[in-house]
Amino acid sequence: MRMIVAFGDTGLSGTSPSEITRWKDIVAAFAISASVPYMRKKIEQVKYFRSWVLQMELKDMLNKGNVLLISSYSVNEGDLFISEGLKREFEFLGKKNLFIDAKEIIVGELERPEVWKTYLKQLKKEYEVILIKNFILNESSSSLMLMATADLNFLVLDSRRSKKTTVSATDILQEDLKVPDLQFVLNRAGYNPNLFTQLKEMMYWIFKKQRK
Repeated sequence: MRMIVAFGDTGLSGTSPSEITRWKDIVAAFAISASVPYMRKKIEQVKYFRSWVLQMELKDMLNKGNVLLISSYSVNEGDLFISEGLKREFEFLGKKNLFIDAKEIIVGELERPEVWKTYLKQLKKEYEVILIKNFILNESSSSLMLMATADLNFLVLDSRRSKKTTVSATDILQEDLKVPDLQFVLNRAGYNPNLFTQLKEMMYWIFKKQRK
């Protein structure tokens, strides 16, 4: 069992029965790389992701040519938010990095395992960090190919959207498919807004979008 490294608020109170309601179910089974709090302000996001990336650097998780894969079981669990935050801080550290959105880049011949492995081998020679946003796990079988060839697999869960069945599904990935270095990233950890707060947030994003 890997050592669990979690920072930030890890509470999951207030979620519905269909959501992840028992934090102990996750921490008892899998390594937690990070618990990402809900952050609306850009300065909060920068501070958090910078701290996280610096910790990865100090723990030698960003060795030259390492492939970091960001996955989620469904849309809107935070995989894009996590990917963008990590990429920004890789650049801040001066890491020569490449970001790949699987659904846009890994198509056709690149979905063949041997072709992908050859392509990835070349990329590992050119870049210090290769960050890939995976296909949605429930939508593409090619997502498993990418997980098998990554050096570090971050599986994003959302404290208010991810289902409890995710735990058992991930157990299959780890035990049967032997996915390398699989770790959870909990998005919006401890976020439990009341109805008024949710309406306020909705109005904020509507007005922000209209002003663009």
